[in-house]
Amino acid sequence: MDKAKLDTNAMEQLKEQQKRQADVINQAPPKTMDELSNRYKALGVQWRKDHTELKENGEPKGTPKMPYISVVKILNKLGHFIRISDTDNSPVFFYDLDQGIYRKSYDDIKRMILAVDPVATKKARAEIVELLRLGAKLEIPNNDDNLIPVGNGMYNLKTKRLVPYNPKTVFTSKVATDYHENLDEPVFNGWSFSKWLNEIAENDTDKITLLWQVVACCVKTPRTADVMFCLIDDNVSRTGKSTFQALMTNLVGESNTGALRIDEFEKRFALARVYDKKLITGDDTDQKGYITNSANLKSVTTGERVSIEEKGEPAFSAVINATILQSMNGVPRIADTSPGTFRRFRFIKFNHQYPATKANKLVRLDYINRPELLEWLLSKALTINTDEIVNTDESKSVTENTKRDMDVVYYFYKEYVPNIKSTRIPTSFLFAYAKSAMETENAPLKMKRNTFIGRLRQLMEKDGWVYQPKKNGYKPAKYWNDEDMNLLKPLTKLGVDYLAEDVQIDQEQALFSRD
Repeated sequence: MDKAKLDTNAMEQLKEQQKRQADVINQAPPKTMDELSNRYKALGVQWRKDHTELKENGEPKGTPKMPYISVVKILNKLGHFIRISDTDNSPVFFYDLDQGIYRKSYDDIKRMILAVDPVATKKARAEIVELLRLGAKLEIPNNDDNLIPVGNGMYNLKTKRLVPYNPKTVFTSKVATDYHENLDEPVFNGWSFSKWLNEIAENDTDKITLLWQVVACCVKTPRTADVMFCLIDDNVSRTGKSTFQALMTNLVGESNTGALRIDEFEKRFALARVYDKKLITGDDTDQKGYITNSANLKSVTTGERVSIEEKGEPAFSAVINATILQSMNGVPRIADTSPGTFRRFRFIKFNHQYPATKANKLVRLDYINRPELLEWLLSKALTINTDEIVNTDESKSVTENTKRDMDVVYYFYKEYVPNIKSTRIPTSFLFAYAKSAMETENAPLKMKRNTFIGRLRQLMEKDGWVYQPKKNGYKPAKYWNDEDMNLLKPLTKLGVDYLAEDVQIDQEQALFSRD
């Protein structure tokens, strides 16, 4: 082939490359993930054509190897890649055109890489993901509580309007259900959600409000809730508890829901499963379990940073904005029995037992899966106020009983201290009384005296008692009532031993006073 012909061919190829580049530039941005993938494939093909060297006869020398940075540039040309945590090792998210939210899926990112460079090796794909991550811009997730991400857009609580998703508004989860206005509550063969809710709540207006707030918190951003919801029954079946939780999962969507029981929050890799979820559910938490550390549980509930680690990946810290909804037969024992733990619980008892009829089975198998119910439920939930979560008398009662079961000092204070008539009580007497009483209850007091007095002091001072250390020079004196010694008589030998010592009423000692 002569030189003139080669030059002509080269010019034609250059013009064709320039035309293709112009076509790519002038094309509208892709609107779906399929379109994005096809555009990536086209850009990859174009890059290889543009960088193919020709032999003297005009034939290609071979397929050029695409540098990692070239793949990254192509990915960034059409896609949106960000990090949402400012700590080292935080993962990269990509904007999902189909969902309208940012997702953390390395498998999907690697599929994009293969669309650009089909021969990229496993090692190459990992290196490219890391380059994407290091170059990704740090973005702050949406902090406007008025914007609620739903199936077909972002619903604005202020304007009552639906607006389209866009890459500039960062969400990592959403409610899968579509929003439509002016909907009537559907009724299926005489069954309706409102009627069912009244049955569950036993027509208690506060409980009905709380159940609606559960629905609303599953839909809205839960930052203001600061509580977790626990659905409980008395180990009976067909109470509607599991059906209610399944309905919340259907409303939010399975892909936006993560499964994690409250006794799993401290496990090393557990939080990675729910990092980008809107709803965290747990089924049948073991009431015989024991939670030695509840730090992560409390932090997720209140929207504080937690450490997140995936297998094979370094840990990073981030905030998990999700509603916690747990289904349980009873509450597992928790080592941290401080007020800060229990104020985060809202217990909802499912007392109504439904017969195993075909009609009742349809509720779980059919009705709660219907789009018309989910869409109406969403429209209703968007109107529910969640600024202050109702604490029903029922929830308070369960909390109180739970505290007494879990906290031996609290139980002693509530059950035994009110029997004392003295207004100056020696700490030695209280410790002997507690040890003896709890031994009788078959719940031995397994703590040192100073620990016991420290925890008891927090409770007593709330009720007007004042702790007086020995150095203050206080004596029981006339404020001691000898009848209180009789409290020890029916108890164990520990109490009898103390009786033999008697209270030295004229001796300076540590005590609680309420003169």
